[in-house]
Amino acid sequence: MPKPFSIRDHLERAVWRDHHRFAQRHARQRWMRRRRALAWPDRLLFILAACLLLLLILRVEAVRAADDAEPFWGIEAVSSEDGYRAVALDTDIDIEVTGLAARIEVTQVFRNGGPAWREAIYRFPLPPGAAVDRLRVEADDRLIEGEIQEKAEARRQDRQARSDGRLATLVEQERPNQFETRLANIGAGETIRVTIGFLARVDFRDGSYSLGLPLTFTPRWSPGDRGTGRLHHFVTAADSDSHFLAIDVLLRTGQALSRLESRYHDIDIQAEPGTYRVSLVDPDTRTDRRFELVWAPEYGAEPTSTLTTWDGGDAVYALLMLAPPAPEAIEPRPREVVFVVDTSGSMDGTSIEQARAALAQGLAFLDPEDRFNVLEFNSDTRALFEESMPALPWYQEQAVEFIADLEADGGTNMGPALDLAMALPTQDGLLRQIVFVTDGSVGNERELLLQVGGDLVGAIARFLEPEVMASTDLHS
Repeated sequence: MPKPFSIRDHLERAVWRDHHRFAQRHARQRWMRRRRALAWPDRLLFILAACLLLLLILRVEAVRAADDAEPFWGIEAVSSEDGYRAVALDTDIDIEVTGLAARIEVTQVFRNGGPAWREAIYRFPLPPGAAVDRLRVEADDRLIEGEIQEKAEARRQDRQARSDGRLATLVEQERPNQFETRLANIGAGETIRVTIGFLARVDFRDGSYSLGLPLTFTPRWSPGDRGTGRLHHFVTAADSDSHFLAIDVLLRTGQALSRLESRYHDIDIQAEPGTYRVSLVDPDTRTDRRFELVWAPEYGAEPTSTLTTWDGGDAVYALLMLAPPAPEAIEPRPREVVFVVDTSGSMDGTSIEQARAALAQGLAFLDPEDRFNVLEFNSDTRALFEESMPALPWYQEQAVEFIADLEADGGTNMGPALDLAMALPTQDGLLRQIVFVTDGSVGNERELLLQVGGDLVGAIARFLEPEVMASTDLHS
């Protein structure tokens, strides 16, 4: 479609053709008027942008300052005259993994390179959730073993040992992932061997286990940035050719693995019955990056179990690990779903509307071979059916009408609802699932959890009762 004729466009083209300078000057003036009209909004936006940029710069500087203030991993030796910092000459790490717990022992060797007796501060990083329970310090012919005490008593004994001229250490947790050990009365040229033992948790996610250890014992900044006048000598990992890292892992799995790897180090793996031994391939490995081990069991068509026992001195402990079958080997099975909905006064308004919607969606997910029931509780408890009914249209329509009539009123008496849900007649061959729809506004959570635990124990006992009786008769 042709563009409509415009007299203004015709005149503008004529002016640009016959009076070019006039048109150019007029266009420039028009642009300047627009620029002046937008000057204050532009200035306001510029000021806001400048303020945001300034805040960002201040934030970055604060983070950088906090990073520079990060404690040095290793030994910091101090005295009245001078001091120095040193990373470990050697680092040996022994790890024993059983189930979801890892027993870790880290041994590091340092040397007092100064000419005088010193006090030293030894800091070391820990994985999240670790708990230190052992400390051993050797300094030439002297040996001390750590003992867990109350903080005030531990500080008192540390001060007494210092005043007596004895080798002393004090371990305190500075942060969730950092422990600090103070070593007193270390002689010139003396070699210090520090061993710490701690328990760490093994993570499980998406069918795989993992264990990570921070190993960045080296300083985060260079000697020229040390910032304190009292540290006249600085030793880094690069200053010592004898600095080595050795890691030995004993992985007690009790079952075959489909995957075992280290994400950041080359490792050697030796398989033994029920266990795997892992060590570093490179003998010149340095403590400059995190060590992380990942493994996954071979999931089959059936669930597997592993029982591990060990003597803890005061008792014999046991750990039972259950591994599910592979996801593709699990076939859907009929189930009995008991919906328990809270209709107390605290559920009034949006909460009861969301509860109705959740129940309707839950009913829609049921298959014809499933069974279901709906329980309502506030000050009282009532059930839609005396026993769970098949998920057929007729019964689902009754449930929809029941849900539509729900009103929020009364108290939150959850105990009888739990009892009723657990006491419903059992359905042979069906997996029972109890789904609570509630805002959880109760004050007796502990009592309710204990009640659920007791109900589950009773249900398990009823389920096993025929087998137990048969075993007893066989034994007789």
